[in-house]
Amino acid sequence: YAVLLVGCAAVEKTAFNRAAHQNIRSITIIEPKPSTGFGVQVLNHPALGFGLIGASLYAAEMTSKSGTLDAAMKPFAWSVTDTLTEQLARMLTEKGYVVKRLKVERDLALIKDYPSLKADNQSNDALASDAYLDLATRDPLYVANGPTADYLPSVVVTVRLVDSKDFTLLYRDDFMYGYAYKIGALEPVLIPAEAKYRYTNMDALTKEPKETFEGIREGIPKLVARIASDLAKQ
Repeated sequence: YAVLLVGCAAVEKTAFNRAAHQNIRSITIIEPKPSTGFGVQVLNHPALGFGLIGASLYAAEMTSKSGTLDAAMKPFAWSVTDTLTEQLARMLTEKGYVVKRLKVERDLALIKDYPSLKADNQSNDALASDAYLDLATRDPLYVANGPTADYLPSVVVTVRLVDSKDFTLLYRDDFMYGYAYKIGALEPVLIPAEAKYRYTNMDALTKEPKETFEGIREGIPKLVARIASDLAKQ
């Protein structure tokens, strides 16, 4: 289960200038790498202080915990990437944009080379837009700050909007729902989860799967609303 934080450097954090970019009427969402399930991450784990052996033990424990959570979530047949893309496309349409979607082979991070992406897909009508909205995320997690800490839901999203003609940066930001990672210079938009979605241990986390699932699912419209608000024309 991928636990990568996308866009950690935050060196491009850029607000969308509505007045300067009134010409942006259509947007192509470059869809994120498809999610594969749910995972668990325990930070500040003592095993990580014991070299390769400790790292191996830690990896095995996280794989086991993630497998347990993912099995409990499987009946919901839900994809964070599909839901995120669908809801964002719908809300941007409501904001007055013509919205298209493009699936490409990619990794978890933001696209590194937009000119090459456009050249490789030049016959694709989905790229006939004024701007490209690059959407990156990873599998949803429940994260604990340590072995005895509560588990909190976590969805991390990074977005970047570029002009489709010259790839000028128009907007970029990082968003975190639920658990707030503290990583270097990253200054994300933090969206808290409700207190009822805190779990003291793995048994509590998987005891009521529907509630645990809702702890993740409820974050998506909150993230989408903030991104769409940032990009609103007025």
